[in-house]
Amino acid sequence: MADKIKFCVWDVGNVIYNYSLKPLDEWFCEHTRSPEKYLSGRGVFGFDYNDYMKGLISDNGFCQRLCETFDVDFNKESEIAINKALHKGVGRPIKQTQKMMKIMTRNKIENCLLSNALPMLADTAAVKKPYQFVSFELGLLKPDPEIYETVRRCLGCKFEEMIFVDDKERNVRAAADLGICGVVFRAETIEKDLQKILAETGSLLQPTKSKARDR
Repeated sequence: MADKIKFCVWDVGNVIYNYSLKPLDEWFCEHTRSPEKYLSGRGVFGFDYNDYMKGLISDNGFCQRLCETFDVDFNKESEIAINKALHKGVGRPIKQTQKMMKIMTRNKIENCLLSNALPMLADTAAVKKPYQFVSFELGLLKPDPEIYETVRRCLGCKFEEMIFVDDKERNVRAAADLGICGVVFRAETIEKDLQKILAETGSLLQPTKSKARDR
């Protein structure tokens, strides 16, 4: 029989809540000294955030690199504006995820986060430590297998006792290759996908009968 699930590990952006870089894009469109050059490329959507998400540069260094890349004056005001634009991109919590997190809790399964995260958005997490794992603290990015091994080791479980939910197929595939129950997040199918795993692994607790039924 398959191992019972002990942990459900969730990605954050577009899994816990909707997220968009559009507010950041709009700010740079408005402030760049080279609008034609900015608009001819992918702008902030094509920027390489990896060093920042791995914790290799500071908030200040990240903002400076953005401004230099997109020909914007870098100063304290622009750093504050970039922070605000990133936070403005945080959308509403995804109700299907909220529902399934509650179901996990009812079945004695701990909800965890694993995110390739921008440090400026660390205050938007829905789960607190010790079950919050972020790239800039681990120095690793999904889909590196080592990041899943680090999380497994911290949780003290087997890969087969974990579910991993992410909206990017490559991240889920890397987790599944290690033996984790991987699910590509789709709002319209996430409940069915997770309920199937819980049923197949015997992880669903039997509902407690009410006193009225016992009579």
